[in-house]
Amino acid sequence: MKINMLLGALALGLGLTSCLDFGPQPDLCENGDCDYAYYEDAFIRVWYSDLVGPDNQLISGTEVESGSRRVFELLYEYKDDPNTQDDELWEYLRFSVPMDADEFTLDSETELEEAKAYFSRRCYCADLRAFLVEGTLTGTRKSSNAFEVSADLQYTDGYGVTEYIVFTRTFRVAELPEG
Repeated sequence: MKINMLLGALALGLGLTSCLDFGPQPDLCENGDCDYAYYEDAFIRVWYSDLVGPDNQLISGTEVESGSRRVFELLYEYKDDPNTQDDELWEYLRFSVPMDADEFTLDSETELEEAKAYFSRRCYCADLRAFLVEGTLTGTRKSSNAFEVSADLQYTDGYGVTEYIVFTRTFRVAELPEG
């Protein structure tokens, strides 16, 4: 009985650390696949957790919907381990700019907040939150369907750990996700 309880606690601990192990920077994608996309005529919807009460809501995540802005999305989908239950993990960096912006620099707290520049994780774990990033995002249109985007960002997670997101990548236009 004690061995089963110990093994159960160990399995639970290993499952939760998949959400606590921050892994490599999203631009390396060595433990999964990254997609660098942007969506035309889109909008970032922010959703909240009411677990802490109506006056002190936490931002739980973001979603891309139809709208009037250009939304950029870095999606990092970690590799699934077929021997581990509920180990799926996705990381997102999303932000938006006006549709007519062929070049942009977002480097103030106000600009990043207006752009809804959030980093978030989705997994089967506790503490699902999105964090407003700090730093600089720049982008330049390279063609009718591509932008080069550079990020030098950081955010502090719910445990007080500062994480960094640094990359320069080409984002390609994509169809707006359904749903």
